[in-house]
Amino acid sequence: MLRFHPCGVLRHSGSSLQAFTLIELLVVIAIIAVLIELVLPAVQKVREAAARIKCQNNLKQLALAVHNYHDQFQRLPRNAGPLCPGAPSTPQCWSWIAKLLPFIDQGNLYNVGNLQNEPAFAGCPPGVVSSIIPLLLCPSDSDSRRPLDDRADFGGAMGLGPTNYKGVAGQNWAWGDPRWNPVFSNPGGPYTSPTSDGLESGDGIFFRRDGVRFPYLDFSGVTDGLSNTFMIGEDLPTRNTHCSWP
Repeated sequence: MLRFHPCGVLRHSGSSLQAFTLIELLVVIAIIAVLIELVLPAVQKVREAAARIKCQNNLKQLALAVHNYHDQFQRLPRNAGPLCPGAPSTPQCWSWIAKLLPFIDQGNLYNVGNLQNEPAFAGCPPGVVSSIIPLLLCPSDSDSRRPLDDRADFGGAMGLGPTNYKGVAGQNWAWGDPRWNPVFSNPGGPYTSPTSDGLESGDGIFFRRDGVRFPYLDFSGVTDGLSNTFMIGEDLPTRNTHCSWP
C-alpha cells in the first residue's frame, strides 16, 4: 500500500514482495522440460529434412556434371583408363568422380594432381588423393568427414578422400550367386569371364572396369533409357571400404 508522507515523500507500507517458493520453481522447471521434449524432435526432423535436401542437391550436381562432361567429350567418364605408369597391373588410374573434378568446381585439384595425364597414385603431390570434397559428402553422415584408412591395394600408405556417392554398377551385383547374377549363370554369354562379376563386368553405367568393357559409352548406349536408369546412389564410407573418390 502506498501513502504520502507529510513532507511529500512517497513511502511503501505493508509486507515486502515474496520470492518463488521451491514448489513453484520445480513446477516451472518441469514445464520447461516438457516444452523442450516436445520441441526437440520437431527441430531434429527439420534438421534432418534439410540434410536430405542437401544430399539430393549433391546428387543433382553430380548428375549435371556427368551431363556436362558428356556434352564436352561426347562420352561418359570412365573408371578404367590407360595402364598407370609404374603400376602396369592396374588397369585403371582414377575414378569417374576424379575425372569430373573440373565440372564440380575442383579444377585446381584436378590440375595439381595432373589427372588429365592419369598418373599413378604414387606420383601425385601429397594431399591430392586425401582431399575432402564437400560436394561428395552427405550431411546426414557425420562419421565420414575424414580420409579413409590406408589401403595396400592402392600401392602405399595414404588416406583416401571419402565420398557418399557412388556409381550404380547395375543389376548383376550378386557376387557369383547363379540365382541372381547372369555373369555366373550364363557362362560364355555376354559376360564372358568365368571369374567376372558385377564389380568387374557390371551392366550399369559405372563399375570398376567400365572403361575396359565400355571404353566410349555415351547416352545413346543406355538402352533402357536415361529416365529409367539409376546412375548414382548413396553409400556409407565408414561401412564400406570402396567409398573413396580418387
